[in-house]
Amino acid sequence: MRKTFLALLLSLFSVGAYCQDSKVINLISNEVYQLNGGLRSQFGGRSRIAIPISLPYNTRGLVYTIQAYRQGESVEHSLNLGMSLLTLINTGNVTLANAVSNIEIPASTQTVDVYLLPGWNDKENFVNKREGYWRIYDNASRTACSNCKVALENVAGMPQNLFLGLRNLSSLDAITIVVNVAAVTY
Repeated sequence: MRKTFLALLLSLFSVGAYCQDSKVINLISNEVYQLNGGLRSQFGGRSRIAIPISLPYNTRGLVYTIQAYRQGESVEHSLNLGMSLLTLINTGNVTLANAVSNIEIPASTQTVDVYLLPGWNDKENFVNKREGYWRIYDNASRTACSNCKVALENVAGMPQNLFLGLRNLSSLDAITIVVNVAAVTY
């Protein structure tokens, strides 16, 4: 009985957690990155990158979107993630995950692995392809995603400085990636 009541109380708190008092800060807005294919990167370029993310003070949630295109394709990067999130959050009692699921991002054509890395050593090991020597946050990482929309509702206990690791899955084709990251604060 007590466990059921506690679970109900926590779920009610999480539903109302993102309301009018929240602020949304765009950390990365429509940044474009180029990644070579895995084999082609042996002759110059890179097939992986790690983008630094510094969480602002009082961050309660983190959201990112990823779109991947074949190099040379027309790239749509007109998303204003912060404004979209703020509009959805302020419409009423809604979880961050529900708000993100309602955000429409332009369709993309390629896939990419996306990993949220907790520290500098993990970033270095990821970029330098030392498999098995880097850690990730499983709940905020995606493999083979095309149009990624990821909401991390609780960032308590996470370091202030994180890295978003991107890996091109293709061994030959270069890709263009559009990245948006926003933090929800008190």
